[in-house]
Amino acid sequence: MRYRMAICLLWCAAGLLWFAPAPAHAFTGTELYQNCASAQKNSMEDLACISYVRGFIDGMVMARVGGKGFCPPERGILVDQGRRIAEKYLKDHPDDLHLEAGLVLGTAFIKAFPCGAKK
Repeated sequence: MRYRMAICLLWCAAGLLWFAPAPAHAFTGTELYQNCASAQKNSMEDLACISYVRGFIDGMVMARVGGKGFCPPERGILVDQGRRIAEKYLKDHPDDLHLEAGLVLGTAFIKAFPCGAKK
């Protein structure tokens, strides 16, 4: 009986820990740059960069940022192209690296694909 109760308590404790909030912080430009500048392709950092950039491109395309300056080409944006835009912007703007990665990438993509520009 004690054994079952101990197991039950352990499972309950594990369940509570599973749902406990983890400390969160914004993904910064520095972290994104470190991941994107990873020398090893197909590393965890490389995959994190690709995933973040792909998700960001999808979000920007879907939202069109409320028509506030982002107009992607009709043919779309390839992940590799998006990654290069992100890497270049992050490298060229080290003063923005402390900002949230989404804000930094938003600026990079708005500058890369401004509305009214020929595509």
